[in-house]
Amino acid sequence: MGLNLISFGPREVTAASAMPAVVSAPSHNKLIVRGFRASRLSLRWVDWRLGLLEQATKDVDALHGDAKNIRLTVLRKSFSRDIAVLSDKLRTSQNPLSADFRQALQKALQLIRRNIYEKGLIVDEGTAGRCDPNLWGGGMPFAAATPGSPEPRISVCAAWFSMNADLHRDVITHEFFHLIGLFDQPLIASTADAFNDANTMAQLVASIHDRNRWEDSSGLAKPTHAYPAP
Repeated sequence: MGLNLISFGPREVTAASAMPAVVSAPSHNKLIVRGFRASRLSLRWVDWRLGLLEQATKDVDALHGDAKNIRLTVLRKSFSRDIAVLSDKLRTSQNPLSADFRQALQKALQLIRRNIYEKGLIVDEGTAGRCDPNLWGGGMPFAAATPGSPEPRISVCAAWFSMNADLHRDVITHEFFHLIGLFDQPLIASTADAFNDANTMAQLVASIHDRNRWEDSSGLAKPTHAYPAP
């Protein structure tokens, strides 16, 4: 049998015309395309938002005296949620003018932009291939990626389709972080761990985009402290 493949690039969502026959239900195709589009939209919005924060930190840092203190107060208020999410997810300082925070912000933006412009094919594999429960100790992931393999490098699995739209979006964001070299870190104890972990970065994007989010889209993980909203 052939595989149902959808080609995803930074500006395109098109059927792979040279691929074998479609085998999954059309409704599955629609969910994959919808999840991919939502992933790209959230990434681009967060790129814009964090770009504003990065420029604001540069502008404030260039000031002196009372003017600097006043603008810093405004910055902290205007970007309170963004600062809290970055500090928590990336295990970095809560001071937006600190070297640690600004370096973490810069690195996060670099990874987000690489995710946006990464190309890849997504295949619905149900319970086969990379989705085979025998590969996962009897369980099944929502999706799986093998960055070093030929396309399609991303599989969505049977468990993914019954989940909510936020999880659909965030899982695809997660898998594209795998394509650019991030892993599944078992423990996040440092900023370096956070930047190597696809889930940390995917949930960072989700928590900044969804201004009232208070838990991961899986519902299994909560922040170490409440994030400001919105």
